[in-house]
Amino acid sequence: MIVTLDGQLQRRNFAPGCTLQEVIDQTRVQLDASRLVVGVTVNGQDFQDRQLEAELPQPLTPDAQVDLETADRLTVAVGALRAMAAEMADAARLQTEIARQLNAGQIAEGVRRIGDFVRSWQTCRNVVVQCSALTGRNLLHVKFDGATVAESLLELVERLRGLRDALEARDIVLLTDLAHYEMPALCTRWEKLMLNLADSVASCA
Repeated sequence: MIVTLDGQLQRRNFAPGCTLQEVIDQTRVQLDASRLVVGVTVNGQDFQDRQLEAELPQPLTPDAQVDLETADRLTVAVGALRAMAAEMADAARLQTEIARQLNAGQIAEGVRRIGDFVRSWQTCRNVVVQCSALTGRNLLHVKFDGATVAESLLELVERLRGLRDALEARDIVLLTDLAHYEMPALCTRWEKLMLNLADSVASCA
């Protein structure tokens, strides 16, 4: 079996029939604490997310080649925060389109997109929590615009609760107003907040 780490051949013996998870775990032992595995390729096939989860417990053949790629934890966190900021910027622009659809009577599509929008905020919160774990620093305590991220999240929950209530009540007039007047500003604020967090993490590098 051939195993490489950031392009370097790993000269260690892996037990016959070992799983992909075991190869990763044994190789990860030698990593500096500041780095983590971010890419896994088996026989030229790049595995991502759910597909990787399914492959981890599978035994590898003796002729398999496993290529592992690592990255600095802070770099990964900064990238994730900036990607989330970009998603918030896109969400702000989409609100006008959603409001237009609702006004035009395209209710089903508009409501569906609002539902997707509400769920995206859970991703936003998860990114903050995951980046806290990556950096070993509680980012919920970072201040932005006079409030901590934790306080901003509490405010966000209240705003989204109102949106969810209108969604469940199918109050199209209220949904249209929220999409047109309130949600773009909320998205823009969180875009700036996530960029501020990214800069804060980057400054520790």
